[in-house]
Amino acid sequence: MFFLARKAYKKYNASSAAKAKLADPETEAAEPSSGNDSRLAEFLTTSKEKYLNDIRATPSKGNEWVVVMGNEAGDLDSVASSIAYAWFRSKEYNEKAIPLLQLNRSDLDLRAENTYALSLAGITQPKEQLLFLDDIPSFSLTNPTTPFPSCTFSLVDHNTLGSAYTFNNPAANVNAVLDHHADEGHHLNASPRIISSCGSCTSHVASLFFSLPEAEFPATLATLLLTGILIDTNGLKPGGKAENTDHTAAGFLAPRSTLAPSLPQNLIASLTTDPSAQPDALHDTSAIKGLTKKLREIKEDVSHLSARDLLRRDRRTQIFARIITENWIWDPQELLALNGFIKQFEEFTETRDLTQPDDAHLVLECSREDQKLWCGYYYASASTRSVFWLETFDISNFLDGAKAEPYPIHVDAISSTETTVNYTTKDLKEMAGIVKNASSGCKIKTTFYVDRAKVNCKFQLLEIDTTTSTDNMVPGSTGLNQSLELSNGNDPGS
Repeated sequence: MFFLARKAYKKYNASSAAKAKLADPETEAAEPSSGNDSRLAEFLTTSKEKYLNDIRATPSKGNEWVVVMGNEAGDLDSVASSIAYAWFRSKEYNEKAIPLLQLNRSDLDLRAENTYALSLAGITQPKEQLLFLDDIPSFSLTNPTTPFPSCTFSLVDHNTLGSAYTFNNPAANVNAVLDHHADEGHHLNASPRIISSCGSCTSHVASLFFSLPEAEFPATLATLLLTGILIDTNGLKPGGKAENTDHTAAGFLAPRSTLAPSLPQNLIASLTTDPSAQPDALHDTSAIKGLTKKLREIKEDVSHLSARDLLRRDRRTQIFARIITENWIWDPQELLALNGFIKQFEEFTETRDLTQPDDAHLVLECSREDQKLWCGYYYASASTRSVFWLETFDISNFLDGAKAEPYPIHVDAISSTETTVNYTTKDLKEMAGIVKNASSGCKIKTTFYVDRAKVNCKFQLLEIDTTTSTDNMVPGSTGLNQSLELSNGNDPGS
C-alpha cells in the first residue's frame, strides 16, 4: 500500500466541546437570534403546503412550479443555497418556487450543523417546513418508475440534473445553475448560469441579492447564507478556501444578518458602504469566530451517530462507485477518518476535472503513525488490468526489490506461447523474474511492499504541487501515464 495522504483528526464529544469553549474566551459571542422575523419560515411552510396540494389534486399543476435543488450530499452549503435561491426567484420573478432537499426526511438528523443553522434562521421545525424526497408521491431517486411531478428545475451546488428527474419527463429543463464545482458542460441555456470557483456556493447565491430591495431580504436569510460561507471557508480564514467572491458576499450579508448587533459598528458601517472593503476584518471578529467554532464543533461531533448513519451521512456516490478497505468501518472513528480522506479525493478530482474508469476501484487503508492518521491508496482498473494514482509516481524502485513466491506454471505458460522459439535458461529466468514482480505488484499487501512504501512515499494529498504532478493529466484522463501492468489473473483489488 502506498501512503500518499495524511491528515490529523481531532476527536470531539460534548464534554470536550464545552471545555474548548471555556478555554477560548475570544470566541465567546452572543448567539444570533431570529427575533420576530418569521417571513422565511412562513414562506417555506406555505410553499410546501401549496406545492403538495397542487401535485396531489391536479398533477399537471406541478409544472407551474420551479423546483430548486442542491446536491445529493445535502450539506449546509446546498441546503442554504436552495432555500435562498427559491426565495429569490419568488421575489425577483414572482414565480412559484420551492426548495427540494435531495434527502429523505430522516436524513436531516445526520447533519446536526444543518439543523442548528436552520434554527438560527427561524426554521425551527425543518422536517415539517422543508420539502424532502419522501414527500413526493411514488418518486424514487435511485430507481425511478414514475416521472417527477415538475419539469422546471434550478440547480445550486451542482450543475447536472440527475437522470431520475428526466425519467419519463420529456419537458424537463434547467432554467438556472449556480455552482462552484467543475463545469460539466450541461444546461448551457440556463440563465443565470454561474459556475466558477469560490469557497461556498452560498456566495454565488448571495451575490444575486445585491440588487434585491432591502425590505425583501430577511435578516434570517442573510444569517443562513452566512453560515454556509463560514462552515465552508473556516470562518473566512485568510489564506484558506475563501476567495474574493466569498469575502464580498460575507461582507454584504453580515451587516444585514441577525449577527449584526454583535459586530463592531464601525465595521458594519464600512461593509454597508463597500462589502469588499475589508476582506479579512470579519474573520477577526469574536462573533464570526464564535459562530464558526460552534458550527464546526457541531459538525465534527458524531458521537450520536451509528456506523450506518455515518455511511448515510457521507456517501459519495457520484465520484466513487466502489471503495475497498480493510479498515473496520463499524468503528465510528475509523469510518469518520475514511470519510474525511474520501472527501479529499473528491475535492482533488473535482478541482482538476479528472475522471476515473467506470470499473475503477479505489483501495484505501488508514493507519495511525506518530499520533496522526495516514491514508494509503491506489486505484485498480479491471478493464486495463492496471493500478494507478492521481499524481505522477515512479514505482520502479519498489518493483526492483519486490519479492513473491515463484509459480513454475507461469514460466511454462510463457514458453508454451511461442513453441517455435528456443529460449535459453537465462531467458527463462529473466521472464520468471518479470512474472514474479508482476505477481508481487498484484499481491500488494505483502509486508515488504507496505513497509517500503511507508518509508518512501509520504506526501500530503492536498499539498501536491500541481505544476509538476499533473503535467501528464488531461480532463477526462484515467490517472497516471505510468501504471503497473497486472500480468496474472488475480483480482486487482485483492
